Amino acid sequence: MIASSKPAEPPPRRVLYITKDLPSLMQGRDEVMVISFDGLTAACLATFRPDAVLFSLFSADEDATGILSRLHDLGYVGDCLVMCPNLPKPRQIEAELRGIAPGIRVQLLMSDAPPLQTPPQSAGLSRL
Repeated sequence: MIASSKPAEPPPRRVLYITKDLPSLMQGRDEVMVISFDGLTAACLATFRPDAVLFSLFSADEDATGILSRLHDLGYVGDCLVMCPNLPKPRQIEAELRGIAPGIRVQLLMSDAPPLQTPPQSAGLSRL
């Protein structure tokens, strides 16, 4: 038996992105599913089986509290990555969000960059 010299790569994470707009950089990626808040159903979670759910703290459609409440009601217990601007007390906000949905791991993804109007075509998701 010959041992491989390169370590086995973990399988790609499956990310469910909840937004009302379909970012062009996400199109055609099997490991990413983009849905609106209305598309967040038990059937969607059962079919796609995401490792992580990505959404904004605040958006025109829904805010993080509504999304987390629905995920909790649907029985989701994975990771949630919540995009937001830099905030003064991020750990307190994470704790409040976790209180809405016990059993769901919540992490804020903060940035001081303005939201992109048109995402670059070459942007990657390798860190997800």
